Amino acid sequence: MTPKTNTHLFGHEESEVQLLRDFASGRLAHGWLISGPRGIGKATLAYRFARTMLSGEEGIGVEHPIFRRMEAGSHADFLVVEPLYDAKKEEDAREITAEQARQISQFLSLTPGESQWRVVIVDAVDLLGTHAANAILKILEEPPPQALLLLISHNPGQLLPTIRSRCRQLRLKPLRREDFHSVMRHIAPDIDSQSLAVLGALSDYSPGIAVELQEQGAIELYGEMLEMVSSLPGIDMGRVHAFADRIAAGQVHRNWRLFSRLMLCLLKRLAQQAADIEEDTVPAEESAILARLATLHPARLWAMKWQQAADQFSLAERLHLDYKQVVIGFFHSMASQEGFQIGTAA
Repeated sequence: MTPKTNTHLFGHEESEVQLLRDFASGRLAHGWLISGPRGIGKATLAYRFARTMLSGEEGIGVEHPIFRRMEAGSHADFLVVEPLYDAKKEEDAREITAEQARQISQFLSLTPGESQWRVVIVDAVDLLGTHAANAILKILEEPPPQALLLLISHNPGQLLPTIRSRCRQLRLKPLRREDFHSVMRHIAPDIDSQSLAVLGALSDYSPGIAVELQEQGAIELYGEMLEMVSSLPGIDMGRVHAFADRIAAGQVHRNWRLFSRLMLCLLKRLAQQAADIEEDTVPAEESAILARLATLHPARLWAMKWQQAADQFSLAERLHLDYKQVVIGFFHSMASQEGFQIGTAA
């Protein structure tokens, strides 16, 4: 189930009420920046509000003709802008192009054909290139009448300040654990309770990310990564090389994103273990492994290692480095005392 087909919203009811209240008042801002962690329901909220705008009714169901046309992409007054699918790489493009952004201006220049409004969802504005961002900014500076832009952002701090300043901001909070489980029971009812507990911990209780992790076999991969680091400070580099070969094969960018997310999760949980912060253990064998590894270094060094890895992984992605070599180098640093000489020892 995707945001365009999802009829339920959990945990963000107050944010939806705010949008509906502004709409009813007749003072609705032309641009809304809906921000928050990835996968918590921002797009679901945007689609729900867009349906209300175009139908004049709250909470329309899947049988409603406007719901069906919006889902099919055939509603004359509704446009979704998101990364295009790259068939060659078998994954979505990493950027929304300037040409796609210019289509928004052309779309909004037309008079509404079926309703009173024209609505655009951009998912996500974090992926706008420089020229595309400037095109969006121009629209926000001179918005056409009866036009609404719903801009979804996972990291609004990286956006142009002028884009942020010209939008009404709606910040969604991370989901509570019970809301996460409610969402998952609705969108992925076939996932068993044990797997759901693991996916919740690995995704920071983000349903969108949890579904992706399930589809990508993240639970098994995380277990394998735990085994690889369980022998620290020693490590089987032959196994590391074989692991890195798999990361660099097939859908490389997707594999890299999965590895980097799971490794950062593992380091965060090690820092929490070393600091005696209680967390759910996933999978079952994780508890003993984390307990032993946490004794190798104080919590401060594990936390600094997390930050170092986060910076290293982000740089590798931005510069399109050889992911295989980055993975090998990372595990090598984990097995080396020099890899933990960050600042002064505790």
